[in-house]
Amino acid sequence: MRYPAEFKLALVASAIIVTACVSMPAFAVGMQPHDVAVRNEDVIVYSTALGAPTPNPFNPRVQLSFSLASPTLVHLKVYDMRGRLIKTVVSDNRATGQHAEIWDGDDENGRKVASGVYFARFEAGKTLQVRRMVLLR
Repeated sequence: MRYPAEFKLALVASAIIVTACVSMPAFAVGMQPHDVAVRNEDVIVYSTALGAPTPNPFNPRVQLSFSLASPTLVHLKVYDMRGRLIKTVVSDNRATGQHAEIWDGDDENGRKVASGVYFARFEAGKTLQVRRMVLLR
């Protein structure tokens, strides 16, 4: 690398710390105490969303992934084509970040459900999303 080098930085300010994402290892810059410090750190920002069920179609189980922008109460339920509740997969508080749950094709009583179209309904804070999935037995 030649010096002086040219860098492209993506900066995010938070109080008195600025975080920089750069494409080289071990990058750090110190500044005067009254200035802002710069350090290399990954910043991950999550949105609240339900991912696509995988695999889809599925047999015998499907993974239902979701992410949360902040800690919140999550309801993840499976319904059939007629709108009947089949299974409550999650009804609990969850932390910020990525989450994954498995639905094994059973109803609330532990009985295997028939092949068909089902809907995963995700509710977290102000977010409501529905994803279609197909069970093939």
